[in-house]
Amino acid sequence: MKKENIFLLVLFLCIYHIRASDKKEDETVHTVSKSTAGQVVTKQFLLDSTIDDIQWAGSSNKIVVVKTSQGTLYRSDDDGKTWKYQMELLKGSLAQASGSFVGAGIAEILVSKANRDYIFFRGVGETHWITKDSGLTYTTLNPATTGSFAIKQVILHPSNPEWLIASKWSDTCKTFEKNSCNVEVYLSVDFGQSWRYLDNYVVQFSFGRPHRPEEIFMVRFGNQKTGNQKFGTWDKEADLFKSDNLWQSNVDLIPRGN
Repeated sequence: MKKENIFLLVLFLCIYHIRASDKKEDETVHTVSKSTAGQVVTKQFLLDSTIDDIQWAGSSNKIVVVKTSQGTLYRSDDDGKTWKYQMELLKGSLAQASGSFVGAGIAEILVSKANRDYIFFRGVGETHWITKDSGLTYTTLNPATTGSFAIKQVILHPSNPEWLIASKWSDTCKTFEKNSCNVEVYLSVDFGQSWRYLDNYVVQFSFGRPHRPEEIFMVRFGNQKTGNQKFGTWDKEADLFKSDNLWQSNVDLIPRGN
């Protein structure tokens, strides 16, 4: 069995044997192994909680980032042999952006297919982080500096690492009556540094085909302007819309095309 296959197998087994730790946050991550002189040598790194997600990044695919169930981020730059706690770096990046780290954490890790050095870290609230060097440095995206928002879903462009689409609940969802609650969609062409509003009452959205980079598809309630959006069930009133210019204009491709 090849060395890399041994590593992956042991890493897979270790994931299911990691126990939560009540130790301080400066302790390291989890168990990996390597083969030396025909023997398997293991090293154990303790987490603050169970692993929730693992992503490989970087041009060499030796960068590994891990998110725990408590929203804590860890990083390895040697294919999982050693690990470093990343929250202090995120906190430092946030401090430079004059933001508060209270309640902040990682909800999702997205590695760009267009450039694997680009990683988007969706936060649990309105604050998010990006890196363009596989986690050597981080940039904070928060409302005060970039106009960011609590992201419901984010999709990275398949061929342009700077482009992404994200959805959010409308501000009217926060009001007591909630009489116009809907999903809004925004576009960024600078990896989250700024945002352009695209549309509302959106059910689904996606970038289009790789050979048409500015193509965007959306399923939305095209005829609805007010009132609460319908959630949780399929609805025949939603239409399929398409744009060939990053939603500068769009057409109702298939009425009731949900």
